[in-house]
Amino acid sequence: MVIRPMPAGAERVEIGAVPGIVFGDTCTRATEAAALSSEAGYTVANDLSGRGFGYGSDGRIAMTVGNG
Repeated sequence: MVIRPMPAGAERVEIGAVPGIVFGDTCTRATEAAALSSEAGYTVANDLSGRGFGYGSDGRIAMTVGNG
C-alpha cells in the first residue's frame, strides 16, 4: 500500500473500498451487451477522497462536471 500525505488545503481525507471492474478490451461508446462482454473480472479498489475541495465560501458545491 502506498501512503501519500494529505494534500494541502484538504480538511480531511476519507478512504473506502469500492467494487471495481477490470476490462480486457478497449470499450468506447459500447452497447450494454458489448460492455458486458469486454469485462475480464472484478476487484476491490480504494476510493480516496479529499474533502474540502470544490466548495464555495457558502459551503455549496462550486465545481461543475461536464459530459465529454
